[in-house]
Amino acid sequence: MAGDEQLLLQNPERCLLRQVVLSGDDSSWVIGHTLIPEVTFQNASCDFSTLEEKPIGELVFRMSDVFRDELKVAQVSLMNEIFWARRSRLWVNGYPLLVTELFLPDSPVYR
Repeated sequence: MAGDEQLLLQNPERCLLRQVVLSGDDSSWVIGHTLIPEVTFQNASCDFSTLEEKPIGELVFRMSDVFRDELKVAQVSLMNEIFWARRSRLWVNGYPLLVTELFLPDSPVYR
């Protein structure tokens, strides 16, 4: 875990790493990377283990005690292409998690 991730997550000892590729219209749209500190996993009033390949927002934004802060948007250069990315910290029942998304070329954000 990078130093800034450690700080944003309040220096957790252990985290669950969730990586997914989210798709739509038969193409890949987003690479998702989520860090869920063990304390968040144990104390949030939702079951992260049921997500499978679904977006994490489908689970957490249905809850009443969730908010987002530390939103950052950037352009990232990979393999001579420019992609949009965003990272945000979510608080679920007062416990943090960090979501990073890389928007792939077929993503609707480019339309």
